[in-house]
Amino acid sequence: MNNQTNKYRADIDGLRAIAVLSVIIFHLDKNILPGGFVGVDILFVLSGYLISLYIYEKMAQGQFSITEFYRRRIKRIAPVMLAVLLFVLIVSQLLLLPKDAKAVSESVIWSLLSMVNIHFYLSQDTSYFAAAMDEKPLLHFWSLAVEEQFYLVWPAILLIFYPARHSKLFLWLLVLMAFISFFAAQYFYASDASLVYYMLPTRAGELLIGAIIAYIIHKKIFSKLSTAILNFISFVGLLLVTLSLIIISEESVFPGFIALIPTVGTACIVFSGQYQSNLITRFLTLKPMVFIGLISYSAYLWHWPIIAFFRYGLFEQNLMTNIALFTLILLLAWLSYHYIEQPFRYTTGNFNKVFTRQYLIPATCITIVAVVAYQVNGFGLRQFSSTYQVKLQSTLSDVKPSYSYKYICQKRRIKTKDITDTNCIIGQTSRIDNQGNAYIPSEEPEVLLLGDSNAAHYVGMIGAFARKQGFLFRNIQINSCPPIRQKIRKHMKIEYYASCRDSLKLLWTKLADYQVIIISASWLDYQSKSSDFLADFYHTVLHLTNKIKHVIILGKVPIIRSYNRNCRARSLSFPLMQCYKPSTSLNKGIANINLELMGFAKENSLVEYFDANSYLCPDNNCSAYNSRGEALYFDQSHLSVPGSWKLGKEIIKQEGVPYPFNLLGESVGH
Repeated sequence: MNNQTNKYRADIDGLRAIAVLSVIIFHLDKNILPGGFVGVDILFVLSGYLISLYIYEKMAQGQFSITEFYRRRIKRIAPVMLAVLLFVLIVSQLLLLPKDAKAVSESVIWSLLSMVNIHFYLSQDTSYFAAAMDEKPLLHFWSLAVEEQFYLVWPAILLIFYPARHSKLFLWLLVLMAFISFFAAQYFYASDASLVYYMLPTRAGELLIGAIIAYIIHKKIFSKLSTAILNFISFVGLLLVTLSLIIISEESVFPGFIALIPTVGTACIVFSGQYQSNLITRFLTLKPMVFIGLISYSAYLWHWPIIAFFRYGLFEQNLMTNIALFTLILLLAWLSYHYIEQPFRYTTGNFNKVFTRQYLIPATCITIVAVVAYQVNGFGLRQFSSTYQVKLQSTLSDVKPSYSYKYICQKRRIKTKDITDTNCIIGQTSRIDNQGNAYIPSEEPEVLLLGDSNAAHYVGMIGAFARKQGFLFRNIQINSCPPIRQKIRKHMKIEYYASCRDSLKLLWTKLADYQVIIISASWLDYQSKSSDFLADFYHTVLHLTNKIKHVIILGKVPIIRSYNRNCRARSLSFPLMQCYKPSTSLNKGIANINLELMGFAKENSLVEYFDANSYLCPDNNCSAYNSRGEALYFDQSHLSVPGSWKLGKEIIKQEGVPYPFNLLGESVGH
């Protein structure tokens, strides 16, 4: 049994390889490895372990120096980080839309300050139709910022609290600190998932798991365990890590206590590998694993900008493109490791020299470039091209999200005032009394459109029917909230649960005021979270029909993966971008769930079904554009509000008001 604690651990590099490969594969195709993002948490454990072990060893020898610690950190972290930041900054000014390039220049500055996680948290667009986070090329720097913040506070904490002698009390203090971090992540997740995800206090537990194992190894607390027990610990560690990559997903409450699965698993492998070589350590020390582990830092920094720029270009991702991207990432990582990491890691000089040459001077130059880019609003050299600016203004979409329209009541949490807001009544805008005077009726409509954003994007279409047919309807939509009476928690994300629960509780008390309820939602998404969703929804509908309510179910529109409303604007700078892509067939999942909803409606006399997919997908060729080339969509899965009105008018032009809307005037007594 080898008790040397400061030896080189090739198996650690093997673990790094597993972590970074998991992250890259997840970001290329999350369906392959649903929990691949926990690779970041594995890296946190390894970082906490290596940093803490180094500090423990130096303190025990009376040789720990804060300046030497940071000198080593700068040499290890700064060179490749600065190279990636400069690359992203320059490419963004050349390829991205000015507003997106400007945002990148801002995030570059925050990255140089090791505070980009705070920036992303404070500046994130939390609206329902927020811009895609997977197109932000520096988003992954949040984890680097968390580590750097940990590096700033952890040595100081150890200088104050680290015991001169062996002390299990200190070990329990570490355990308590880690527990508080995991508990805080679990507790605050429902109220602010983004804060939990991005911030050091709720991520520190993962780094502290590494610090705990480092302390146990350094103090040789369990150094006399038998080979059989060590092998068992190693096996348990591998099992936990493997399970975390498979069973944890983006739908999980993460981080939180579930993050203990990959972090404790990693700690088990690190601990057992210190004392015992076994099948797992032999796998981790294979040359390909060690090689990828050695270039893992560079691979992590390069992988996300490459993927983000590719996605920004709206290029189709498939097996071949993912293999090409994966190969390019590893090639860049190897080049960075060989020509940047290695030469700078072995430079000499004191702290002042290293800090000035390897961080301060290049960081200052990058900051100047970033500030200039920010001041010219992300146009870069395009600032001098009047042709580009004219074309940009003519191609940028000014379509607004549905909730920004005054007459659409789409909220995350609805209140009493939303249920009585007369702005949200649509249809016949006025009537003529016996004297020929126009007035707006004061009575509440007898028709209600409810659901989530997939109901909101139908407001224009139904509004066109209502104006033609002569009825009024109120619309109320709750973001990411399944329109059911009970068991809503299992069908949705926990961060939306409280607002959804309270909104539905208020809404269900008001349904007695309406004779016709029109319902639409993201059926497939809720069903994918729980196979019981449709059964619970049907139970809700039957509850309404038992109270002599007429229910109209609206099906899901096609998802157009290739659609982006600003594609033409992007293509002005982005080479090879194709905007008008071929139409696509209706997604089988959508087709099947729409058929299920239609079948349910046919079996119940007070339930009707309608979708507009025969108009959006003539001859099963679905497109985001109508026959005149006008865009009908806001994003890949939602109609725009102007597009919804156009669709409704087009349907009326083709066949008049469709059933069941052509009976609503009679049904509600108009």
